[in-house]
Amino acid sequence: MTAIDTYKVLDQLETLVEDSKKFMGFVKLDEEEFFMLVSKLRASLPEDVRRAGKITQNSDKIMEAAQSEAEMALESARADGQRVLSESKTEAERILGEAKAHCEALVQQSEIQRIATAQAREIVAQAGQEADDIRAGADDYARDILMTLEEQVAEAMGQ
Repeated sequence: MTAIDTYKVLDQLETLVEDSKKFMGFVKLDEEEFFMLVSKLRASLPEDVRRAGKITQNSDKIMEAAQSEAEMALESARADGQRVLSESKTEAERILGEAKAHCEALVQQSEIQRIATAQAREIVAQAGQEADDIRAGADDYARDILMTLEEQVAEAMGQ
């Protein structure tokens, strides 16, 4: 059917509606004639128009499939994101625990060094005091010996 034939069928449909009985805005049509004209119109549609209709139907299905796939991909991405976040938190907690343990070890080591330094100072102070006491004792002893020697020399000379 040509484009002219298509227009003729459209004209026949208009005439069918115009010539039909009307009642309160409704039209009573000859059903058989109406469907015959619609069939002629369908048959007269070019193949491209029919394909376009099928493509439209297919595009709806493709859009639904794409939407479904996108939702699945989004859900998968969310799940992956949650997994990575959970793993990151676990790793961060592990690293933080190690850092705290290291800090505590350093504090303990620092405390040990502080105690050792204090003890070393105390030992040095005690050693210094003992050395002073020994020196004082040695000085006293040397003085006593010198005095005794002086007395003995004085006696020996005085005789």
